[in-house]
Amino acid sequence: MVFTHGKKPRTKSLPRYFSLVLLNYGMMLLFHSGIGIPLVAAKLMTEASLFLISYRAQRRVVYD
Repeated sequence: MVFTHGKKPRTKSLPRYFSLVLLNYGMMLLFHSGIGIPLVAAKLMTEASLFLISYRAQRRVVYD
């Protein structure tokens, strides 16, 4: 299981992981509902925006 290894117990990692999930959803909602970009394009833009920082953010925020 993902949340059983590492320095922090899952009680700390799991909420931090879900905060990143909410960030992803929030950006997609902003692009789609706020700006009016079609849903598929909004999802692609969100993923592209988060791709470069997601690995580092997960290592630093979730699993550190």
